[in-house]
Amino acid sequence: MSIDDLPVSLLAEILFQLPCESVTRFKSVSKRWLALISDPSFVKLTRGTLFFQSEFQHETENFTMSVEHSGVKSRSFSSSFVPCYQEPIKTDDGGPVVVGTHNDLVLYCATRCQQREYDICNPHTKRWVGLPPAPQCQFAFVEVGFLCDTDYNKKEDDKRKHSSSIFNAYEYRYVVVRILHTLPCSTRKFEVEIFSSETGEWRKSVVSYSSGIKGYGASVFCGHSIAYNGMLYWAGYIGVVARMDPFNKNSTTSIGVGDITVDKFLFTAFDKRVDDHISTEHYRLGVWQGRLRMCHVFVPLVPRCPTKLILSIWELKEEEETAADGGEKWCLIERVSTDQMVSEDPPITKWLNSWKDWYVNVLGLDPNNEEIVYLHMLQLIVICNIRTRTLKIARRGAAPPWIECFPFELPCWPTPLTNLP
Repeated sequence: MSIDDLPVSLLAEILFQLPCESVTRFKSVSKRWLALISDPSFVKLTRGTLFFQSEFQHETENFTMSVEHSGVKSRSFSSSFVPCYQEPIKTDDGGPVVVGTHNDLVLYCATRCQQREYDICNPHTKRWVGLPPAPQCQFAFVEVGFLCDTDYNKKEDDKRKHSSSIFNAYEYRYVVVRILHTLPCSTRKFEVEIFSSETGEWRKSVVSYSSGIKGYGASVFCGHSIAYNGMLYWAGYIGVVARMDPFNKNSTTSIGVGDITVDKFLFTAFDKRVDDHISTEHYRLGVWQGRLRMCHVFVPLVPRCPTKLILSIWELKEEEETAADGGEKWCLIERVSTDQMVSEDPPITKWLNSWKDWYVNVLGLDPNNEEIVYLHMLQLIVICNIRTRTLKIARRGAAPPWIECFPFELPCWPTPLTNLP
């Protein structure tokens, strides 16, 4: 039996295990291999992982990490090909920094503060697209969202014409959303700036939110967004989840003269406090097997409290199960506290038995294993298994607060980058 005699399912599984750079070279092996690699069902296969950016002792490192049967798998990525890494670092503003991901694309900004210059790149293909500078903003920090989507308006005859080249078979469009801290909280409005690859320009928008949500303006947002079902989601500091559909033209309304528009955000209150103690709370969104989930970490700031940390996992219900009022409904999946946890790592054991080092932050949810949550504590990346109630050191050398975690996919074929108009 030769390799050409293998069933398609087995051949696809073999190719799926290889890096996409190697798969690219296999197109010329045979017509059968070319047909398989170019098939849309093969292209859409992905392996989920997490993309980390960590800064320790003034050294920045980009790497992916996921938990597999053989243990923790990690891979470093070089960003030297990205233009913002080739320029002198602006020490006053910090940077460069990762501010978003979608599929296998990474959104970089040249500076951590006063962000204006963005590059979108694919670490696998080393291809990148630079965006026009964003409008100047008087505030040091902005919250950023990044969403990539297939352009379903592309003509079918164009698809057929380019079907022999997988890079051209699927045209993608993308948006970058910047949430600005410019308007008083009392207005129940905030400003956003949106870049679209379809126009190649930035536009300004005003967002209004319901009086039922406590008015904290743009300060409600914490961290980067998560892409889910073609929309952007943000978790908030005060237990609020915001949703935006930037590709839906029906969610945008023009007002007055000029380029000012009103974009609609849907806000859902997430009031799940577990104790009345003075505390700090962290929220992190993630996607597991096509389901949107949230990790809520509650850290009581009271000496001799029975527990140092309570971790809860919530899942967004599907459309047919949403709340009666039309809002989104979150369902509790699991809850665990540190007084139930154990660890074989001495630093973690010492932390569990002491009343010091209160800082704990949730980094992300493993996209392949619903039992795994990544925490940041003691300058460590720690794996929390909510089923076995164990804590394990995954990686050392990550000083707060400059460590971020983003969902990242490893498709069988890299996502192409659309040239700007």
